Amino acid sequence: MTTKKDVLGIVLTGTVVSFLMLFLILFKVSPEGEGFFKFGAFYLSMFFSLAGSFFLIGFLSQILLKKADDLTIYQASLYGILLALLFVGMIILQHLKYFSILNIIFLLVF
Repeated sequence: MTTKKDVLGIVLTGTVVSFLMLFLILFKVSPEGEGFFKFGAFYLSMFFSLAGSFFLIGFLSQILLKKADDLTIYQASLYGILLALLFVGMIILQHLKYFSILNIIFLLVF
């Protein structure tokens, strides 16, 4: 049975590794040429680093508020994944030139 400290350690380790991979991709990979693997690795490492960061923020804030239980781990992971999907999705749409104020207005109105 895993405890909250085990989950926190695993997520913290994964988040640090994801941030290291993100910085490695940013600074060591040549931006010339558009390869699918390069963009896929970049967005995947960004997703995992953001999801882990949001999980840690949510979980540690619940621990500091003394409201941590088993449901907190589930909620923190769900919110971390959803927020990371939102941010990475916005960045992908911005990269594809679909994320403009006009498109957002059409999405909200229609």
